[in-house]
Amino acid sequence: MTSFLIDECLSRSLADALIWRGYNVTLIQDTELRGEPDNKIFEYAKTNQSVLLTADLDFGNIYSFPLGSHSGIAIVNIPDEMSSDVINREVIKSLQYLAPSDFEGNLIIIEIGRVRIRRHKH
Repeated sequence: MTSFLIDECLSRSLADALIWRGYNVTLIQDTELRGEPDNKIFEYAKTNQSVLLTADLDFGNIYSFPLGSHSGIAIVNIPDEMSSDVINREVIKSLQYLAPSDFEGNLIIIEIGRVRIRRHKH
């Protein structure tokens, strides 16, 4: 099963919902990384072979976070005005259609009603 590192810009309720569905989840809030810069969070996810699940669009920069160099980055690009229930539901719905191979080294963008994957070239 895919392991996720949940960035602090996403809610604990999302982590709880994923754990309830059997995913292995670590929250940034529960590590020493709280408030640390993106590169440290990225390295932690890489070292722990976790997919970074975040709403921080900066992680979409493939020059700073190259495709193929990590276990996956999934950006939740859903407006902040949406309730956490809506965000959680959209993320969970999107994840159920993704295989572990969809994450490995790729950039995934989760939006309402759709998922885009930018794949690294082997």
